[in-house]
Amino acid sequence: MINDNIDAVTDVIFTSATTLTLTQKSCRPINPNYVCSLPNGVAFAATKIW
Repeated sequence: MINDNIDAVTDVIFTSATTLTLTQKSCRPINPNYVCSLPNGVAFAATKIW
């Protein structure tokens, strides 16, 4: 995942047709005004909306 502010790498595991778990593997701020929200190794759940 790359945008103008951070360069982040995540593992994605779909746990059902509409839910998934993301685990942040690495994160590097590109913009000096930004910080990574989560530490590396943190897993978080998400809902697929597409």
